[in-house]
Amino acid sequence: MMQANTTPTADRSPELRLAEIFRPDCIEIVRGGTGKRSVLSLLVRRLKKHDHIDRQHAEGIINDLISTEQHGTSALGKGLAFPVLRTPDVHRFAGAIGVAPDGINFGAADGTSTKLVFLTLAPWEAREELTDVMSRLVAVMTDKAIGLQLHQRIRSEHVYQHLIARDGLPGEP
Repeated sequence: MMQANTTPTADRSPELRLAEIFRPDCIEIVRGGTGKRSVLSLLVRRLKKHDHIDRQHAEGIINDLISTEQHGTSALGKGLAFPVLRTPDVHRFAGAIGVAPDGINFGAADGTSTKLVFLTLAPWEAREELTDVMSRLVAVMTDKAIGLQLHQRIRSEHVYQHLIARDGLPGEP
């Protein structure tokens, strides 16, 4: 397994670890039948509750996410959605995961229900870092073998342990 690059160079900052962005205190079980707006609100409130975002910005972030979703769904299909927002209202990356064992309607083009929602918030100035984080996250979660494994036993601790393993960490940070 490749170790993540953690040594900064003149033109590159240290790679952000997925398990540092998506902390275990920000994984939420989502009941079937929950709508997209409710899921996004639930995940943002989870970030607010654990002080990963400032309380006064939560409603604005929820509204911005809903607006973004109205322009096109973040559900890629195969049970996965990746809503993302780059905003001046956060100063570091923050992520929350919605785990929906029974699936929810997140508007996927393939019509499948969504079982995992990875909400990513990034500082406005972190365009390149966000591109890197999202490409790694999507690559990890769309790996066919991993997708089958996670969908068969979809529980919050399995999702987080998988992110730790992909980061090359020996256990919880």
